[in-house]
Amino acid sequence: MTPRQRSFWHALGQALVVAFGWIGFVWLWWLVAQRPWEVRGLVWLIAVSLVVLPLITLYWVGHNRSIYRRKGPRRALAAVDESYTRDWNGLAVQAEWVVLRHARSITVQVGDEVKHYQLGAASARARRAPGAPDG
Repeated sequence: MTPRQRSFWHALGQALVVAFGWIGFVWLWWLVAQRPWEVRGLVWLIAVSLVVLPLITLYWVGHNRSIYRRKGPRRALAAVDESYTRDWNGLAVQAEWVVLRHARSITVQVGDEVKHYQLGAASARARRAPGAPDG
């Protein structure tokens, strides 16, 4: 099967899933509408769900398509600064991340200007040699 044929069947499958989803959505609302409830509020709820929600979805699709037109397809992950030198409160962060990576517990001590991450008691005991006394 050529890529063009796969693309056609993929698009057709997506269209069918969406169509069946909307058919189910309308059918379920039809069942709800058949119940003896306060009609005016129910009509507004159905109208909003059938008109406003698709409009929001179409807006979102258009927004994403405009981003794609401006920026083109993604070719890699976005670059992210992985340094963690300050937390969201602006406190300096001090930690030995390599040591803490596999820790069983971590203790966080917060001071006026610094947040210090260190091994918790369980992790510190586990790092000691077997048979060493708990101190």
